Amino acid sequence: PPLFSAVMDYTQGNQTRAAEILGMNRARLRKKLKQYHLLG
Repeated sequence: PPLFSAVMDYTQGNQTRAAEILGMNRARLRKKLKQYHLLG
């Protein structure tokens, strides 16, 4: 989804910061990024 891409761009790839902005923990964020093929 565009939201995840936008937040990752905004935080310049900082997953901890992105997770805080999205209101989820980093592990859950990583799972979502992987699910949407946004992780490496």
